[in-house]
Amino acid sequence: METGCDWTFGPGFSPLGDSLVYLCIRDDGDFSLNLLELRGGKNQQLFGGSHLIQGPTWTRDGARIIFSTGSSYTTPLAGGELWQITPGRTESLEKVPVGHDVSSPAVSSSGKRLAYVQSQINENIWRGDLDGAKAPGRILVTSTRQQY
Repeated sequence: METGCDWTFGPGFSPLGDSLVYLCIRDDGDFSLNLLELRGGKNQQLFGGSHLIQGPTWTRDGARIIFSTGSSYTTPLAGGELWQITPGRTESLEKVPVGHDVSSPAVSSSGKRLAYVQSQINENIWRGDLDGAKAPGRILVTSTRQQY
């Protein structure tokens, strides 16, 4: 089956086993969350854009898919936000209100709990002297978030 993707990864079966959610990356930097109906073969993009998409997981009842968006493909460790969407209804996209810098969602088998990773990268610019002095390095520019 042709997906239009250069790479596909992160598949997950729906609880009933009739659909498959998967992630798609194209060489132009476009990411998407796609849904394949296994019986009819219908393939639909649920969400897409330039932000890295990670960890799609189904709710226990199969009514929603939860996933995270990150900063970009070049900063895959940076967390983003959690989202949920109803399969077949792209207009149902809704942010999950759980904080910031999150990724890798997982739904418990009871369907009542959500686990996720919250990570924050703090990168500072340091200065060190090369004149032979053994003085410790010192922070030249400070940051509270990942910045380039």
